[in-house]
Parts: sequence; structure tokens; C-alpha cells
Amino acid sequence: MEANESLPKPEQPMPRHLDNANQEAASAAKFGYNGRFYRDKYFDYRRSLDESRTILNGEPVVFFTVFFVVCLVVDMMVGWELYQYALASVFASPPTWAVFLVGMVINGWAAMTSHWLSLVYSRALFDWEVQRHFNAQRDTDTIREFSVRVIQQQRQRYLWFFILSLLALVAVVGFLSYARYDFLRSQQSEQSMLEILILLLPLIITVVEVFFGMYLWYFFVMTADRIGAWLNRRSYLKNRDNCYAHDKVAAELLDRAFPNVADVMTKMQKDLKDSYLRVSTRSLDDHYLDEWQYRQAIFEVRDGATKAPIFNIRVVGFTKNRAVSSAFFTNDDGIAVVFWQGAEMLQTVGVGDTFFPGPFAQNLTHVLWMGTPPIIPDTLKAPLEA
Repeated sequence: MEANESLPKPEQPMPRHLDNANQEAASAAKFGYNGRFYRDKYFDYRRSLDESRTILNGEPVVFFTVFFVVCLVVDMMVGWELYQYALASVFASPPTWAVFLVGMVINGWAAMTSHWLSLVYSRALFDWEVQRHFNAQRDTDTIREFSVRVIQQQRQRYLWFFILSLLALVAVVGFLSYARYDFLRSQQSEQSMLEILILLLPLIITVVEVFFGMYLWYFFVMTADRIGAWLNRRSYLKNRDNCYAHDKVAAELLDRAFPNVADVMTKMQKDLKDSYLRVSTRSLDDHYLDEWQYRQAIFEVRDGATKAPIFNIRVVGFTKNRAVSSAFFTNDDGIAVVFWQGAEMLQTVGVGDTFFPGPFAQNLTHVLWMGTPPIIPDTLKAPLEA
């Protein structure tokens, strides 16, 4: 649901504005929830990519991967007849798809063998696996040393997997190459050295692939992370922009419904309050969709001499780290509700050009008497006046 193209006309009754504002706020809440989901996944992918780039910095990931792909293509070309011969006992005339499948199985086997070698050979890839395991366990009490022990045990298993797989792979491809050589020798008495070399090329290329395919798995994982980051960022930005559009319309409708929004802030629905505070206090950045964990306090502003309430005066709060709260104007009774995030108390409250030192606790009503401005430290005056 997109934000309304046109706002209700000014002559519409006040309840209509409020109903429409609640509807817009509900839509904004839905887009905000979806946006946070995609934003968090995007941040996870981006963090994973940053960690991978840091750990694998200087490793020949692209070069080894490209060289492996070249070897794969060459192997499929020079080994095509060998794979046809391997299928001759099953098919009278081996179909192309079956020959291609056998070739890919052999090359895939070489890639898997190379992956088992990578964890044994490269310290950087070992560290990469440790970091991935550690990230996957972050919701538990797992410590990094535990991840190191797990990957170390996996490394020992991979060493045996590599040895056994390499021996089996060489035996299978070697047997097929020898069987093909024996078959051709039965067809002709002599073969040149070049012909023998061509028959051995599939075996040679397969062994080369084992040592140059170490980064293949990591290349694909990082590529998948890049795609995941791009897709989730696109969904996140779309939902964030939709949330902002609905927030903006909801805030405008609320301003139309009530001359002083402070009168109804404590009574309005949560979604509408969130929408109003988001669009009035935040910029459109990566924190715009953060859930609003707000605190609030009521301030009653009165004249120090007559004790009469002072209306339509701006009230704003400042936390200990000088973060600024939302700002509202007092109503006819001199009351304004101030909302803020983070700190439990406000350290200073500004009323017009006057600043009152706190602290001011949340969920309480504080009476501020206007008269001679209270004395506050110079260290607070500069940021407050700015």
C-alpha cells in the first residue's frame, strides 16, 4: 500500500483526519517491521563480506578460481572422448547430456577434494571458517576459542578426507585413461607420444584442479553474500521509503486534526505516536526504522509570579550525552509531553530561551516556574544554545 496521493480536504471533520492518520500509521508500522527485517539481514551480509575481505586480503581467490574454471573447460574438451568411452558399456551411443554429466561429476569431485585441502593448506581459509562458525553461534554463549577447536577438529578430518579422496580420484581417472589407452592400442599397433599425452591430459588436469580449486567454495560463498546483500538492501530501502511516506502523511493528518499535538500524545495509538516521532525527530538514514523505545515525562510550565500556566511555549529536553528529545509546545494548561530515547533521565530541559538543570525522571509530572533563568554550567550552555 503506497502513501495517499492526496490528503483529506481541510473541510473534512476532525475524526476523519484522525482515522486516516491511524490507517497511515498502521501501514507505516508494517513497512517499518519489514524494513527492519531486511535491514538486519543486509547488515549481516555486509558484515560477513567485510570480514571475508579482511581475512582473505592478499589471498589469490580470483586467480585460482579463474584458473580452475579454465582447467574445467579444457578438461571437458580433451576428456570428452574419455567420458564417452566410460559410458560405452551403458549406452550404445552415449547421449551428450550423459557425457557432460560424467565430466561435471569428475570435476566436481576434484573441486570437493580441493576444498578439503584448503582448510589444511591455508591459514587464512582456516581463520575464515573459524569466523563463519563463530558468527553462526552468536546467539549462544559460544566463545571464539570453542570455534577454533571445532574447526581444528574439522581440519584433521579434512586432511584424511583429502588423502582418501585424492587417491580415489586419481585411481578412477587413471583407470579410465589406461582403459582408453589399452582400447586404442588394440585398434592400432603403435601410438605416438603426443597421443599418449592427450590420453593422460584428463588425469593431469584433474590433479591440477585439486590444487587450484582451493578457493572455489569461498568464491561462491562470497558471491552469494554479495547477491544476498544487494537483494536485501533493495528490499530494505523500498520498505524504509514507504514507511517514511506513510509517516509523513500520518503526521500531517495529525497536525490537521489537533492544533497542539501535545494534547493527545499520551492518548494516541502506539503506531501513530511512533510515526509522528519518527518523522519529526529522525533523518532518513539507517536508524530511521529503529523501534522507538521512548521515554516520556510531563512538564507543566507556570509563571513564577502569578502562578498562571504559560501556553504555546516550546519545551525540549537534553540527556546526559546531550542528545535532544522531541520538542512540543505547551497547551492551554501549560502542559507539554517530552519524549526521548536512551537515558533514563533528562539532565536539562529548555523552555523557550530558559534552561532548567535536572535531573528529570521519566513518567512523572514536573512543574517548571518561569522567572529568573536558573544558573547552569557554561559547558552546557554552548551545546544547548547551538
